[in-house]
Amino acid sequence: FTFVRNPYARLVSTWADKFRDKPLVPGDRFIDRYLRHRSVSDRAQPIGPDRTLSFARFVMFAIETLDDRPDPHWQLQSELTGVAGLPLDLVGKVENFAQDFRLVLNHAGGPAAQRLLTLPVSNVSQHGPWRGFYTAELAERVHRAYSDDFFRFGYATRLEKA
Repeated sequence: FTFVRNPYARLVSTWADKFRDKPLVPGDRFIDRYLRHRSVSDRAQPIGPDRTLSFARFVMFAIETLDDRPDPHWQLQSELTGVAGLPLDLVGKVENFAQDFRLVLNHAGGPAAQRLLTLPVSNVSQHGPWRGFYTAELAERVHRAYSDDFFRFGYATRLEKA
């Protein structure tokens, strides 16, 4: 089994957790990856101690470096979930984690009471509703770049406002 996440939400979470408000200088492993791979992206991408990476700039960087696979946090999930010779019986969604993980626990067996436990949510990125981070143009770019993930995992391709 594996779990996937809506590509739109995943990019917001990655940016908020790994890049937001961090100066673009060496010393942080995610910033270091950005600095190493920014030449693949637009040369106008920011750099320096007084600069940070906006969400829109991060998305463009993530899309432009997809083929280089610098980090699994923004790599296509459809590439990460394919292991030769290992069929997936369940692809759960982070958005339905409690319900989908219960299927895993039921399959694994164990005491019924344990299968009813609610797992605590951890590593939550601090940001507002993810839909608010996108313009129509930015959402369309994400949709095109991550189309395999939207299709394979059944996520809506149109960004609906909440």
